[in-house]
Amino acid sequence: MAEYVQQNIEDMLPELEQLERVGLFTKDETRQILKKRQGYEYRLRRQTKCKEDFLQYIQYEINCLALLHKRREKTGYSFKQLNLENVIKERINKLFRMATYRFQEDLKLWMSHIAFCESKDDVVRVGKIFTRMLQVHNKKTEIWILAAKWEFENKNAQNARATLQRGLRFNPDSKKLWLEYYRMELLYTDKMQKRKKILGVEDPEMEGKKDAVLTGQVAEVVYKQAKEAFPGDAELILGFIKICELFSFNKSQLDSMYKDLKKNYPDKPLTWDARARRCMSIQTGQDSSNEDKMHSLYEQAVSQINTSEMWGLYIKRCIELVKEKTTDSSKTEKRTQKLVNVFNGANDQQCLTEELFILWIEVLLNVGLISEAESAAKCGTHQYSTSITLWKHRLLIAIQTGQSQDDILKLFKSAKKKVAEKDCWPVWQIILDFLSSCKSEKLEEVLETGSTRYRNISIPVKEFYINWVGLTSSINNVRNLYHRLQQLKPLSLEFYKTYIDLELAQSVVKVKLIRQGYEDAVSEYGDSSSDLWLDYIKFESMKGKPENAGVLYYRAIKNLTGDLNNNFITKHTLIQTGHATQDS
Repeated sequence: MAEYVQQNIEDMLPELEQLERVGLFTKDETRQILKKRQGYEYRLRRQTKCKEDFLQYIQYEINCLALLHKRREKTGYSFKQLNLENVIKERINKLFRMATYRFQEDLKLWMSHIAFCESKDDVVRVGKIFTRMLQVHNKKTEIWILAAKWEFENKNAQNARATLQRGLRFNPDSKKLWLEYYRMELLYTDKMQKRKKILGVEDPEMEGKKDAVLTGQVAEVVYKQAKEAFPGDAELILGFIKICELFSFNKSQLDSMYKDLKKNYPDKPLTWDARARRCMSIQTGQDSSNEDKMHSLYEQAVSQINTSEMWGLYIKRCIELVKEKTTDSSKTEKRTQKLVNVFNGANDQQCLTEELFILWIEVLLNVGLISEAESAAKCGTHQYSTSITLWKHRLLIAIQTGQSQDDILKLFKSAKKKVAEKDCWPVWQIILDFLSSCKSEKLEEVLETGSTRYRNISIPVKEFYINWVGLTSSINNVRNLYHRLQQLKPLSLEFYKTYIDLELAQSVVKVKLIRQGYEDAVSEYGDSSSDLWLDYIKFESMKGKPENAGVLYYRAIKNLTGDLNNNFITKHTLIQTGHATQDS
């Protein structure tokens, strides 16, 4: 190992001597560089190679290269770049090659090498790196696309085309590669058309290819081949349509794609959705006429394909139109009314999913149709009786419309019966907030019931319970409740903290009771909360017995493990030395 390191160090000596001789670095600086490099070389020769060692060495060399450029600017010395900069660049590239050979699966490492070479305008080397990278990662389509994109941006469309074709041979089932291949061909056509228009002359490269490239026929061939490779895939054709719509010169191909959709997939909801959406993109000068045509097509679609998917696509498009910014308020009102009508139509056909019901209720609430929203929520909870979100909306609307307390409690009981108890906390939270705000006598009864339910309910209910008693009653009642709920575990850490805070807020602080509260808390959470121990130590130091702080410290060290232990020691040390507060 030492022999290899020594050989590499000796190879660096001429470079460092040159730097010192021309005055770019001092003797002490070159000695430090040599020492640093020697340390990195020894680390690279370890039996177990570590990626971080390579990265640190590479970063050090990049920093040296940047410093060298600054020194050149400062001194005005611009000679011997071949002997100085290029040597460092070659060393960096060598380190990258070694790292990528050993850690081939790390894509970030490959991309870092490419980024370095691009920053140095080393186009040839970037091409070679992509070639090696694709040999290793030939099943990763995003790498093929990235390589083709780089070739195309560096004015080599032929290589970009060849790269994507090779990628398709390795990944024949990749739709994304076909779509990007099609995009690349259209970009090339667009580029050639613009070039011809600006220069006004024929491109020598285009001889014999004029019709095929300039008219987009090559891209059309790609589309047809992809269609043959994935028969029966309407979504793929929609992907091609989205790309084709980005290019204004390709209208004939776009028309052909829509015809394929209509002919081959007449019963697909996505086909009707695409056809209807196209009505709005056609420029006729009459937006209202186009919008009416779109709605007509959607209505025809839902009459032929009466499914939740088709209605969902129609509703989604209507929502997009409502959200469009327009100065015409009457148009927005018209679109909103149309959206409400579509929701009603879907509901009449029983084609609203749970998500669409939620969306419908939110739309109705936004436009102020409260009674309609209430009816929609009622219908939704009837159809999807286990949906916690729909029950939440129904309860909130009932509260908003001022229904009686008995009716709201009846709704709450219905929700509890239908929704799984482990998911039921949101409706409990709504009813507790409601009863608390109207100071209902039934709140305590509901809290007592919730304290004995499933842990997902009982834990937050107990937190709410002790906090409510603390705000509305005496400290003696809080203490009685605390001791009673202590027997009904589990209890959250927040429950203990709330009780302790209520005790600390009293004019006469009962140290013994607070200490007992902390002891109860650490018995449950002493091995999972470092902040709890810090609070306990702070309390004893300031209001209890300061001599207990040391005992608590060692108890915390014993109970906490791993990162929690280290975190506790760090925070405690900072607090003791005055460099941090308890809250930090």
